[in-house]
Order: sequence, then C-alpha cells, then structure tokens
Amino acid sequence: MDVQSLKNQKPEIGDDKLKVTLGKIRPIEKFNYVLATPIQLPKCTWNATIFIKKSIFSVVNKVSLVLYDSIGEKIAEAHSQLRLFSIWKEKTISISGVVNNQADFESLELSVYGFSIGEKISILYGGEKASFICFDFPS
Repeated sequence: MDVQSLKNQKPEIGDDKLKVTLGKIRPIEKFNYVLATPIQLPKCTWNATIFIKKSIFSVVNKVSLVLYDSIGEKIAEAHSQLRLFSIWKEKTISISGVVNNQADFESLELSVYGFSIGEKISILYGGEKASFICFDFPS
C-alpha cells in the first residue's frame, strides 16, 4: 500500500498556554516540538492547521512555522500574516509550504507574534479543534 500523506498531531488533550509581557509586540512564544524518531521526508508539500483561542483584547498578527532536520538545519518555513486589528476569539490559521529536498524531519518551531493584555493566548490541541501538520507525498 502506497502512503500518500502523513498527518502529525500532538497527542495530549488540553491546551498549551502562551502569555506575553503586557503591551509588547514581539514573538509571544516559540514552541519547539521534537519527534522521538525522525521521519524521512521526500520532496513534498505540507500544510498546517493551527487553532488559536484568545481574548478580544489580545492581538495576534503573525504565525510562523519552521521545520528542521535531524542536525538542526532548516528544511522548510512558512508564515501567515493576519490583520493587526481584527476582533476574534477563536481562529483557524492555515500555513503551507514545500520541502524542496529529501530530509530527516525531526522538529518544528511554531512562533506566534502579537501581544496580550492580561489574558492568555492558547494554541489548541485535542478534540475537534486539534492543531496538526499534514505532509502530502508525490505519487
């Protein structure tokens, strides 16, 4: 059986909480996820769906995802720019990119840019709104 895609999702149920210094526009947080065993990726496309929950008074203006190989070299990156002043409490953000050469995918770094006034900004995992990354392999 040929495998056409691979979907990776953090298995724990719950939220990872993010919080920033009041009023500063800077990366809110950088999450680093490391796989227990690297995955050999051919040249392929990938897309990630990130679910974010925040208060109305928090601002998220950019989400960035960087993929690394087993020696810490960057193999792909993509960004999603958001409108700076938009009012929302929950949002689905899609990011997509290309792995241009065969690589041992071992880790990824998720960065969220913006600021929060007293409330936390959450990246959601578990349930129907679980964030994930999917790799689509060529046939």
